[in-house]
Amino acid sequence: MGKNIVNKYQGLPLALRALSDLLRAVTHENEWDIVSKSEIWELPEDKIDILQTLKSSYQHLPSHLKQCFGYCSIFPRDHVYKKESVVLLRMAQRLIQPKEVKKMEDAGNDAFDSLLSGSFFHFSHVDPLDDQPRQTQYASKKVHQISILCDTPQPIDFATLSESKTVRSLLFFGGYRHNIKKIPQELFFNLKSLCALDLSHICIAELPNSIGNSKHLRFLDLSWTCIQKLPETIGGLCKLQTLNLIKCLELRTLLNTGSSLINLRHFKISYSTALLRILPFTDRRLLDLPKCIKNNINVRDIDISI
Repeated sequence: MGKNIVNKYQGLPLALRALSDLLRAVTHENEWDIVSKSEIWELPEDKIDILQTLKSSYQHLPSHLKQCFGYCSIFPRDHVYKKESVVLLRMAQRLIQPKEVKKMEDAGNDAFDSLLSGSFFHFSHVDPLDDQPRQTQYASKKVHQISILCDTPQPIDFATLSESKTVRSLLFFGGYRHNIKKIPQELFFNLKSLCALDLSHICIAELPNSIGNSKHLRFLDLSWTCIQKLPETIGGLCKLQTLNLIKCLELRTLLNTGSSLINLRHFKISYSTALLRILPFTDRRLLDLPKCIKNNINVRDIDISI
């Protein structure tokens, strides 16, 4: 039974230490069984103080780490974090302000590692698409961060989303993202403060031109979509830092030469896109990238592997 408890909390040191203190004096097997089947926040507060310990640890964090950790509340419960994605999303929200000559990415990695070492994150092998039903929720019109949990066939209320004029992050999660076939043109008419947009794993064939209204957009993920062509208005998103086009199997054209993506730092178009499949192997390394990408001195990462 002890092994089951360890496996349940996946070796999280803070949780296991608190549970060991609780179970040290427990001799009845049924009480061990209750603990193994309970969530840690359901256990008596006078016997286990993990939440108080976490609160104390949070209060002692530097302000920039509090902001970085607070941003993670946008992700659903049991979410498996990918370090690079978390760092790039925080960059998009301008939560990472490097000192001296350190790069933003390096400062972001340091912040993530600090939270990891403080047990705010822990290593996990949990499947992020775990079939556990969750309810999709929308916040008020003044919210800054929105995540949509697509774990039921329920259609997305894009009309309500379009009224959230102050939203800065819009992320989609869940196994039913593929049910979304179209993003309405009017969605981006009011989302002028949007900094991060994740549409990965959504079965859209096109992105509306109105995306150009989101002039502050710094992170755009279209990975694993059916998109065939990027709208020309993307070329006007001069603050864009990250553009993910991984596994866009139908994508056949990139941006035009008039694009002004002067702040682009990460451009990913790897794995079996139609654009790469039609090129001879010897030409893939010399992919005819738009000049706004190829000649951009800020670009740190171009991934065109296959």
